[in-house]
Amino acid sequence: MSIDGIPFAAGGRPLLALAYEHLDIGSGSSPLSPSVYDAAGQQEPKCAVVFVSDGSIRYRADGTDPTSTTGIPIGIDGSFAVWGSRDIQRIQFTLKTPGKPASIDVEYLG
Repeated sequence: MSIDGIPFAAGGRPLLALAYEHLDIGSGSSPLSPSVYDAAGQQEPKCAVVFVSDGSIRYRADGTDPTSTTGIPIGIDGSFAVWGSRDIQRIQFTLKTPGKPASIDVEYLG
């Protein structure tokens, strides 16, 4: 849920930024980095907001690796939220078009 673009957790408490990472996406499957979102002493993220730049990607959060032809496609300048620690841990990314570079910027909220 959000108000004026500010995400809120259940109960109306605003989610706070916990961590950030930039990932270059290759032709294989790329997960989010546990060393970033699961840093020692850090609150567990409830949401990861993913921003796509430099190309198009595909993703899956069901435990199956995406390919250039399977998975949810997201184009350049697209964004989406990944809710819940299970999906944050399981999501994988790959290039939609092999050979065309893409990257993502991720902000973890909790």
